[in-house]
Amino acid sequence: MNRRSTVWIGDLDSNIDEDFLVEAFRILGEPICSVKIIRKSTESVCYGFLEFPDEESAQRVLHRYNGKLIPNSSSRRFKLNHANHSKDSPSSATHYSLFVGDLSPEVDDLTLFDAFLAHYKTVKLAKVIYDNYGVSKGYGFVHFASKSEYEAALIEMQNTHIGSKSVRVSTAQQKGG
Repeated sequence: MNRRSTVWIGDLDSNIDEDFLVEAFRILGEPICSVKIIRKSTESVCYGFLEFPDEESAQRVLHRYNGKLIPNSSSRRFKLNHANHSKDSPSSATHYSLFVGDLSPEVDDLTLFDAFLAHYKTVKLAKVIYDNYGVSKGYGFVHFASKSEYEAALIEMQNTHIGSKSVRVSTAQQKGG
């Protein structure tokens, strides 16, 4: 049941191509099936898609490398996210988003993910928000597949220590609207 999983990559320099990204992930020791940079005629529009052999590999890359420096790049950082799926895709099912504030600077995506996964098995994604310099803004989001686990986390994770600080949790506000 190892279905390939796709990750969106953005904020790329226009000179970064598929070969560059394949080499970057080879250096990191991450298995990658394919890379597709989106172009308008021959010019890169500075984003693309990375295909990994399975969801576990894609999750690991998202949590370990989002916001980190790209190998062989002087200052560019990975800007990664789950690729959007079609509305008919089972993986686009409803999820419940939790805002997590007061994160200490050392907390990254993987630390946040692991802190919630230790208590809730339906955690799908954890994302710390970074500024343009790769510095944590002190907050993030955790997505759950289960409404009951999301509701439990709203209560149980309030003032829990993650990293060196107690965090506050609340319902995430939807963008737009």
